[in-house]
Amino acid sequence: MEHAGELIAKGELVAFPTETVYGLGGDALDPEASRKIYAAKGRPSDNPLIVHISEFSDLKRIAKTIPPEAKKLSDAFNEKERADIRFSPITEQIEYIYRIFRLDQIPNQDAYLFFFNDIVEQFCQENLTDLDSFLKAWDESLGEKTIPGSAADGVRIMTMHKSKGLEFHSVIIPSCSWAIKPKDTEVMWCVPDREPYDLMPLLPISVNQAKDDSIFADDRREEELRTLVDNINVLYVAFTRAKHNLIILTGNKLQEKRGRGKENAELEDTIATIENAQSFLINAMPAKMEKTEIEEIITRYQYGTIVPSQKKDMPDNTKEQNVIDCEHTPLPVAFASYPSVAQYRQSYESDMFITADSENLQTQQHTERIRLISLGNLYHSIFEHIHTIDDVPHAIHLLESKGCFGSILNAKEAQEAVTQMIEKITIPHPEWFSPEWKTLNERAILFLEKKMMTTKRPDRVVVKNKKAVIIDYKTAQGAVKQQENGTFSAPAENKQQIEEYKRLLFEIGYTDVEAYLWYILDDIILPV
Repeated sequence: MEHAGELIAKGELVAFPTETVYGLGGDALDPEASRKIYAAKGRPSDNPLIVHISEFSDLKRIAKTIPPEAKKLSDAFNEKERADIRFSPITEQIEYIYRIFRLDQIPNQDAYLFFFNDIVEQFCQENLTDLDSFLKAWDESLGEKTIPGSAADGVRIMTMHKSKGLEFHSVIIPSCSWAIKPKDTEVMWCVPDREPYDLMPLLPISVNQAKDDSIFADDRREEELRTLVDNINVLYVAFTRAKHNLIILTGNKLQEKRGRGKENAELEDTIATIENAQSFLINAMPAKMEKTEIEEIITRYQYGTIVPSQKKDMPDNTKEQNVIDCEHTPLPVAFASYPSVAQYRQSYESDMFITADSENLQTQQHTERIRLISLGNLYHSIFEHIHTIDDVPHAIHLLESKGCFGSILNAKEAQEAVTQMIEKITIPHPEWFSPEWKTLNERAILFLEKKMMTTKRPDRVVVKNKKAVIIDYKTAQGAVKQQENGTFSAPAENKQQIEEYKRLLFEIGYTDVEAYLWYILDDIILPV
């Protein structure tokens, strides 16, 4: 950072990562630095650059006029407000931004706001609720969701699966050219029947590895046929939703690989010519479809004529009317947001809060047990996000943003304690938190047990080449018993659990496996 600052001060450019792409930056008040950015990016001179400032007072140096709304917005995002909202749940952050930007002033947006908040609520119920996870999910899938609606005067967008059982006057299927065969990288779980592969009950084989001359060729053909049938079912659902008009749009024009109307073609020959839904439709096109070439770039197949939609006739008062199918005027529902006044307590902390001052011995023992359970869960969560000692501050910050620290342990105490633990453990076991070893935290091991798929999840495994080291955290105090000879003995269930982990890692293929029970609160490490 210091070196980057020195370069910017000298009028040089610096490349830096952002949340999406890499940026190119320089001193905004240095004309020569600005010219270098334009030249490096090939940016037209009439396309302005973005200027970042650290304080609102800096705005006077780069802006001739400052609208009063900008000052209000800056005041709303003052340092205290930013600090408070930074560690708030996503739902509260969204409502805070809604109020600050006065989104209620934008007309006809209530439906979007209701639907967006529904998405956020569902995401928070099913996933980690940190902002990074939500933004990643939004870019991958959530941002593509559409608002369900029942408005008659408009176009409804929905998936084929959601359209099951519904009927529409007209249906448009865009981009009907999706793949209807398994992807080459798709993994099939195969049951091998030849040596030496039959030593494994199941093998993950990608489709492109199952060649015609391999022992998994039949599995690939079965997978292709199953996928084809599934896609035909999807097409059936889509093609039977329209009452009057069905319009199908595909991709670029394809050449027909066989004539239309060949009903006696072999199934395998037919499957071999089909790559996607578009080629499937061309192969399955009935002869009575009227074919038209448009400017040699578009091929249109048509049967029948377009049936236009018609407005409902005004009701005839002389005829008997259906009281259920009556005219109605929708009532608008406005989206409103109010500051949250609710305060939440973690269940364990609430328990201790109630029982902390009790003089009853049994209640005190219960409180101490709850405290140790909560403390143990907290340490497990911290170590889950740590690969090396350099990850400690990030792990503490992440859990602090989720509200995991409280009266049991605050963030500063946790960071100091965990750092000291790792520094101390690194002396006898340097590989445990070494960047040279690959770390697998809370990774599930899948295996068959009594013909059932089962999982085991060690706390921490570090691997390098064919060697693996298992570290299982234990936070119960007093569980380890000291023997007469001065050595320590772990409970049988703890030893049995980690011995199972060792067995599984040997079966995976590691030839050198070590295992340790780390009793964190007792500061005792026992090899198993």
